[in-house]
Amino acid sequence: DPSCAVQVTFREACWGAGDDLPRDAYPVSLRATEDGVGTSLGMCRGDVAQPLGDGSNGTNCPSAMVEGTTCAAQCNYGAIPNGTFICFAGKIRLESVCPGHGSVMIGDKVLFTLAAVASKCLKLERLRTILANALEVDRDIVKGVFCKAGKQVQLPEDARLAGQSTARGLTIGGELNTGGASEALDLLPRVAQLPNKTTAVGNRFATALAGAADYMGPIEQLHRPLHVPDQVLEFQEPCRGDLARPLGEDSKGTDCSTAMAERSTCAAKCDSGAAAKGAFMCLAGTIRLKSACTGQGSVIMRDKVLFTLSVVASDCPSPQQLRAMLAVALEEDRDAIDGMFCEVGEDALLSEEDAHLAGHPMAKALTIGGEANTDTAGAESMLLRVAQLP
Repeated sequence: DPSCAVQVTFREACWGAGDDLPRDAYPVSLRATEDGVGTSLGMCRGDVAQPLGDGSNGTNCPSAMVEGTTCAAQCNYGAIPNGTFICFAGKIRLESVCPGHGSVMIGDKVLFTLAAVASKCLKLERLRTILANALEVDRDIVKGVFCKAGKQVQLPEDARLAGQSTARGLTIGGELNTGGASEALDLLPRVAQLPNKTTAVGNRFATALAGAADYMGPIEQLHRPLHVPDQVLEFQEPCRGDLARPLGEDSKGTDCSTAMAERSTCAAKCDSGAAAKGAFMCLAGTIRLKSACTGQGSVIMRDKVLFTLSVVASDCPSPQQLRAMLAVALEEDRDAIDGMFCEVGEDALLSEEDAHLAGHPMAKALTIGGEANTDTAGAESMLLRVAQLP
């Protein structure tokens, strides 16, 4: 059916060939089939799009999505979803959410996808840092970085003389969160320069990649960087307010709502009508801090710096181990570190290098958090140190 045809370019990359390939040197025939879903550069599997939020009820994504098409989460009660999914370079990108009681931040994004030939995929956090440094942007705005290793590639003679006979074709991509259309439009030309070593951006990128891999060959854009407005920059699940536990003999429950929005606060309710000391806070989906009705008891009040980290590891360290590690890393007294927790999430597929070192291909996505006790004068310094943990 010609109406559903997708324009796709097939290319054979050859190194060291004496002559250009003649036209139609490799004939390609295509046939229609109802079995399976296309996964070429021009098609995506819509069924892998996962909606976010407790108000979502699946998506409206077709099983096979054409390059450049979008779809979204389907929300209960006819609510409008935030953000969209997009089929881009053969991969479902971006997020769509029905926030329900959750909190969502909307902004503009710049998407990019590169093709490279290299000895291996770099660790994603290292690749994220390299991209941030090359583009001269804050590392925190570089999101959704991925690297997919493809087939082995026979390298040219100069690479073989250097001891590297083969490498892999890599697909590297990611997103840049921006404050709005103006910032996104300013970033587009810089992102477009990533594969061009004659530019400052491309030179920084190529030099850092070459220093991190045994072999780094040519890099090119799989498509022009794309500016996509009104997308999900951040989403936080609501917290269960009924899990907040007040302290003190004068307490009679809390004023916390059942579902608390991100960074909202609540407190203990006191029998005597006195004001509670301290507050609970919903942060990254977890109830944090304490609130007390002291009665005849006593309480020490101080400033706190809260942090939450996302980690991939084989298992959770104990709270005592985490507390000791963080005290050493932050150069703080162990007693200043409090409220440590580690929650185990979904399975995480390791890179080839990490899997070899670990002896197994899978690990766990962990959420680690805690509090650093400080005073008002030391809070700013503590914030800067805690921000450097990852």
